[in-house]
Amino acid sequence: DAGSIHVGSANLGHMSAEQLAVWRRQAVGFVFQAFHVLPHLDVAQNVGLPLMLLQQPKAVIDERVAHMLDAVGLKDLGARLPQQLSGGQLQRVAIARAMVHRPPLVLVTHSEAAAARADRVLHLTAQGIAA
Repeated sequence: DAGSIHVGSANLGHMSAEQLAVWRRQAVGFVFQAFHVLPHLDVAQNVGLPLMLLQQPKAVIDERVAHMLDAVGLKDLGARLPQQLSGGQLQRVAIARAMVHRPPLVLVTHSEAAAARADRVLHLTAQGIAA
């Protein structure tokens, strides 16, 4: 019930709720086990969502989305809706969305495939965090 949380140079314990929301939007990518893609947006729009929230220019969004879709093997599926994809493809959409804005911290699920793309992976165990 005491202590502080620092991620890089950010002291999260001293941030307001609004500051935390901005920090998360800019510095963290999340890959959820249930994917949490928006069904009414196509694949490219789902991947580009973090960049849209950061108010990036359309040209930047289009370039980064194309790069990420290619990187996860979904280059030709940008116009498809989520319900037209397999579970594995949806997971790759979620990974691309988490990484498109180049966050310094990406939090992923149990997926070893997603973790393999990271520079550093930490595992939470009963004994604490292990590298």
